[in-house]
Amino acid sequence: MLHEMDDMMISSLLSYLPGPKFLLASKVCKRWYEIVWKHDDNEGLWRSLYERDIQSFEPLVSTPVEGKSSIRDIYLRKLVSTNLIAPEWKKIAPQNSRSRTSSCLRLQRQGAAGASFTYQGSSAIIVFGGWTKYNSIENDLTMLVFSQDGKNKLTWKPVKTVNNPLPTYGSTITAFEHPDYEFAFALYGGVYAGGYQGAVSNLHILLPCDEKDEALTESINQTPSSSSAMLSEVPPMRWVKPKQNSSFDSFGTPRAYHTATFFHNKKSNRRQIIVFGGFAEGMPLDNLESAELELSDNEEAASYPHTWSWNEVTALGAPPCARFGHSATLCGPDNTKLIIIGGCTGGHNHKGYGTDGEELRDVFVLDLAVDVPTWSQPQVAGPVPDNCVSRCHSAVCVGHQIVCFGGGRSSRLSDKVVSLDTVKFSWKQMDVKGSAPCARQNAIMLPVDGGSEIFLLGGWRKEELGDCYILRFGGYDDDEYVFSNKKRSSEEDEDWQEDSYESERDLFLKLHPLARHWFIQREEFQDELMDDDDDDDD
Repeated sequence: MLHEMDDMMISSLLSYLPGPKFLLASKVCKRWYEIVWKHDDNEGLWRSLYERDIQSFEPLVSTPVEGKSSIRDIYLRKLVSTNLIAPEWKKIAPQNSRSRTSSCLRLQRQGAAGASFTYQGSSAIIVFGGWTKYNSIENDLTMLVFSQDGKNKLTWKPVKTVNNPLPTYGSTITAFEHPDYEFAFALYGGVYAGGYQGAVSNLHILLPCDEKDEALTESINQTPSSSSAMLSEVPPMRWVKPKQNSSFDSFGTPRAYHTATFFHNKKSNRRQIIVFGGFAEGMPLDNLESAELELSDNEEAASYPHTWSWNEVTALGAPPCARFGHSATLCGPDNTKLIIIGGCTGGHNHKGYGTDGEELRDVFVLDLAVDVPTWSQPQVAGPVPDNCVSRCHSAVCVGHQIVCFGGGRSSRLSDKVVSLDTVKFSWKQMDVKGSAPCARQNAIMLPVDGGSEIFLLGGWRKEELGDCYILRFGGYDDDEYVFSNKKRSSEEDEDWQEDSYESERDLFLKLHPLARHWFIQREEFQDELMDDDDDDDD
């Protein structure tokens, strides 16, 4: 029957298969292979797969996939990353954009705040403040830009700002959507004194600077000429103390080592930053609050820009216990599930494991798709390595997976990488190749390159760290296949047409290079296929 169908009908049928099985189907016969990989008019097929498998899981504020123009290659790249195929660490040394005569960037710090975003079409990361190796608390702002003209061309660029906020560590900086600006960030909380004392509830907004800002222009003009040229590479930015109102006693609860997550409710068109946990004066917090961006056409309100309204979030269900040093990751279809992982309930960082406060490894879900947000605690399968995902670990969402690294008390820090499947709710310890970072806590970890890479900076292990790593999915050894648009030669095409394959391995090695990682993992997918068949029989 299938041989009587035209190519369009077969293409339509194949599009109903899950991503891995869709790729496996292309090896059934030469005709199916050509329908999947060779047809010039099958962009719609790849786009439908992308919209089904990838788009609904894309983060609200994301970074671009570098150097990819074909929807097919973007889909394959993201399919590799969202299924965590062939992860590999690589230590990197970004260039410093300062001149030789000026002081070096001091990147050795912990408790810094970071966010990833898109800057002039490229992936970029912004880092604020933190406690440095030199026992100082900073309020500086630095940007890491991923160059478009080649891989691994990364440059640190200090950013000139005005109206700087208080120097803090343990604060959060959150990228959010603003209709009037290419990018925007909200800085909240942190502590301003040693010994984790002095929690604040300050909310500051970071925006690209208005060219008419005379104060900033004057500041740049006073900068030595050796640095002025460098500073011109990054447009200056301004910190704004926005207009705020609140439904309770204060404009947010003072806190540090909390989480702050941007959520855009598409149903109500409400833009919120959801804040949970943290500590103040040594006590962990369990309250859930939101700062909502209230848009207005009023010119005076827009100059703030706009108004932020603070509210206590009323949620159904049993909430997580009070904690800090946890992670909060927005994921799920349309980014409507806030996943809270681990952290700790208190205790001094330097005391023995399990004393004076509990190290947590639990998982909670806040469902934001319903009218009233609802907490639940799923039963999670699979073991979690000791001391993993506890205090001050780092977490990044990649598709429907959450990748976690590090954490723990200073006496038992972790260097493990684990993933949480938020569909099956199961833990898995990842086997990561390459030059891995040492065990640490309080590192900045952020998605870049459309989520196919994860950037790691600094943290703490006996002292403040300043090293940088990239965790890349698809690996580094097979670079020519995974990270380029390289196609097979005409000779290879002829081989496909003429060879008689004696083994499955011979067959899949002839498939499109970007698909090879799927077939390397074929045993796992065969298990999936068998499970599905068993379910059908039931």
